[in-house]
Amino acid sequence: PDVVVERLQDLFLGLSTSELQDFQFVELAGGGNAHVHLIPDGELFHVLLLDASEEHDRTRAQQQLGNESELASLEKSRALARLRQIKSELERQRARLEEAHALKNALIATLSHDFRTPLTSIFGYLHLLERHGDSEAGRTDALHAIRRNATYLFALAENLLEYGRSEADASNERSVSLVNAERIDAARLAADLDAMFRPLAQDKGIEFHIEPIDPPPAEALFDEVKLRQVLINLISNAVRYTGRGEVRVRLAWREPQLEIDVRDTGIGISPEYRERVFKAFNRGAQGGSRGAGLGLSIVKRLVEQMHGTLALESTLGEGSCF
Repeated sequence: PDVVVERLQDLFLGLSTSELQDFQFVELAGGGNAHVHLIPDGELFHVLLLDASEEHDRTRAQQQLGNESELASLEKSRALARLRQIKSELERQRARLEEAHALKNALIATLSHDFRTPLTSIFGYLHLLERHGDSEAGRTDALHAIRRNATYLFALAENLLEYGRSEADASNERSVSLVNAERIDAARLAADLDAMFRPLAQDKGIEFHIEPIDPPPAEALFDEVKLRQVLINLISNAVRYTGRGEVRVRLAWREPQLEIDVRDTGIGISPEYRERVFKAFNRGAQGGSRGAGLGLSIVKRLVEQMHGTLALESTLGEGSCF
């Protein structure tokens, strides 16, 4: 006992020996654990040692179980959080797939209408040619109408191809959209657009103007197919959304760029809607539309591919300028 007390004397340093002291689970030098009690007895004191090894082991085992239970509970909470996150992401993906499915169904329905309209016109004028092929003026008018509608069909097909390219680019970061740069015949381009859209504007009772353009310099190169696609989409929208007044197109060479303005006196676009008009499948615009909702998203994409910028000015009820 004296040896044990001597080994424990550091435990009592600074403590009052006139008060009862109690220490649980004191680790002994030779191993094991003890409860140590200091009991005052007048000027003396007694030290009582009780073996606490088994109790210490039980307590440590309980603590270990408690720690393991707490860790298991934490892991369970994390697993549940991950499951909730996965479930939420799956629900979002399902919603996106359902939306994409609905949009593609709408696209198919819309394009069936868009393709049917010019095709019906083409077949009608072909029928006229077959019946009245002896009239030079009538034959020329019919051929012009067929050419206009065939050009419009070509633009619709190009829109579909461009949308397919954009989908491929979105899934393949290494995909590259090529620009076929070449000289363009600006006068012929303006004449083609005038022949295509003037009759459509006249049918609606609105005026249509394409301001003449000076030939760009020889070093100015453009992708004519993409440029035509941009102009056809912009002018088609302008004519579609203009019920009175005019649609005016201006192409001007402002070195080192070609500036294009397509201005109308149509329904205009409200401020809160202006960002949305450049999104794909943007149907149901102000005033309603049977269009596929791809035109302006494709215009924006093509302009950026040709290192250009696209801007919009619009006043609701007064018209727009792209």
